[in-house]
Amino acid sequence: MCLNNLFELCKFKSDEEMKKEFEKNSIDGINQNEINDRSENFISIRVKISKMCTPILLKRCRDIMKKYIAEGVGTMMLTLIACGVAVITGDYIGTSLAFGLVIVAAAYSIGNVSGCHINPAVSISLTVAGKMEVKECIKYIISQIIGALVGSLLLALWI
Repeated sequence: MCLNNLFELCKFKSDEEMKKEFEKNSIDGINQNEINDRSENFISIRVKISKMCTPILLKRCRDIMKKYIAEGVGTMMLTLIACGVAVITGDYIGTSLAFGLVIVAAAYSIGNVSGCHINPAVSISLTVAGKMEVKECIKYIISQIIGALVGSLLLALWI
């Protein structure tokens, strides 16, 4: 079967829509039974393709979401721990050490997953430098904002 036909299979929303398209584009010399046989054949191929591709797509979605979850968790750690030290102690040295240690810990724990930006300024600067797409930058920033909100909410509940 031609690859173009496989792509054609994917554009139909339902099996009935596919059958109607086959009937509409049928040749005059082909009878209704032959049209039904061809459409049933394409439907069975489409089902096989969807069963084959679904685990691959789910794995790809999980891999993509890992980056954004890691960014959210890293930003939450930074907000909760480092800002928590700043609020509780008020000491400049302790606060700077807390920020530094949290960033090092985040770099080691989530650096290989998402790059450990944990700051929208870093994501924006990478986008301006052309090392990240704008769509991905927006997703990173959204996950960082959510992580910061969760971290500050936990800090507010803890203090």
